[in-house]
Amino acid sequence: MVHRGEDGYDGQFYLTLALDPLLREPGTLAALDNPRYRCRRILSPALSWLLALGRPRAVPWALVAVNLAAAGGLAAALAALAAGAGRSAWQGLLALAVPGVWMALVLSTADLLGLALLAAAVLAAVRRRRHLAAASLAWAALAREVHLLSLAAFFAAALARRDRRGAGAYALAALPAMLWNVWVLRTVEGGTAGVGRTLGAPFAALAARLAAWPRDLAGAGAAEAASFALFVAAAALAVWAISRAGPALRTPLAAAVLPYLALLPFAGPSLLDYAVSYLRPFAALWLPAVAVVDGGVYRGARAAVLGASAAASAAYLARQLGWV
Repeated sequence: MVHRGEDGYDGQFYLTLALDPLLREPGTLAALDNPRYRCRRILSPALSWLLALGRPRAVPWALVAVNLAAAGGLAAALAALAAGAGRSAWQGLLALAVPGVWMALVLSTADLLGLALLAAAVLAAVRRRRHLAAASLAWAALAREVHLLSLAAFFAAALARRDRRGAGAYALAALPAMLWNVWVLRTVEGGTAGVGRTLGAPFAALAARLAAWPRDLAGAGAAEAASFALFVAAAALAVWAISRAGPALRTPLAAAVLPYLALLPFAGPSLLDYAVSYLRPFAALWLPAVAVVDGGVYRGARAAVLGASAAASAAYLARQLGWV
């Protein structure tokens, strides 16, 4: 679907790369808003091109299929975590309550594939299959470079446990994405690394967003204010959930999510001023709430956040479908 008079969204740039992942056509880089930034996230476009067997007409369908498979993989990984903890595997479907999952699916961005691989890494680590966890994170880092931080966190956790083999596996797993990022930054012309575009001074944008929240809630920006409140609640619940997770789950879950919590204070206005810009890339903050079930006050807070998330997802889909 082509929306006339609109700037478009990130998915159009991943489609451009999926049509030419080897960058053989000179028009490919010209069609990207930030070539170096986009080319670093090559996994989803490359998989789509392979799935389509290089046929241009099939590539858009393949790009959607990859994200659909990622959504299913995310739910399956969380279902396996639930089953391993003696809970119903149907708990994995709670992943579909996360607004960022639907936003990434509708807009065909690279976030969903990286998130599914991150969840797979947590599952593998819980099952003590560290090499599989390292492989999942290696692929995730090629989907989105932020998962290099997840690899660093898993590496640090392995060192803390004096697991030298695990630390070595995570260190090696970082090499493909690191080499790819270096190659892109050195050889692809045009654009920037994207850091200045999304990150800023510590707490500056976050403080401004919090200060404006009451005014936005009472005015025309009520929907954005509600989305931001949900985002903050999910981040707080993520910390709470990790603290209540069992010993086997706590460390890999923390390693997966803490990089996002660490980046949150540095988020710039371009991220925090628009719901889709933070609910989508920070969707990993919902993983602890889906994965960890406990009693007491936490149980009620979990139900409230996941219920509000499901409502936000339904509202987003209704708008996309033109129902409201």
